Amino acid sequence: MDGLTPSLIAVDSLMVLIKKRVPVIEYSVFVERHRALTDDEDVDMEMECSVCLNCVERSHEIRELCNCYHVFHKECLDRWVDEGQVTCPLCRTLLFQQRQKG
Repeated sequence: MDGLTPSLIAVDSLMVLIKKRVPVIEYSVFVERHRALTDDEDVDMEMECSVCLNCVERSHEIRELCNCYHVFHKECLDRWVDEGQVTCPLCRTLLFQQRQKG
């Protein structure tokens, strides 16, 4: 390859890689981290998953996307990825950045 052409990865391998790299956390952990970063104890963290349109509860497992910081139920994003999608369901940013060779 010439270094300019992206390498091809089998779709199955890519799905596994995405699920491995996109972190899974409990929503309550995300809420507490967000409150600490904003220094606002009154932040209202009620959220709806944009995939299933159901409320995200504090005990639910979520995946937080590292490039755009959108969050979704783990199961919802996993189904999205299983369909061969490699971008955020909301903003279409790549689910994770490819490493630059060099």
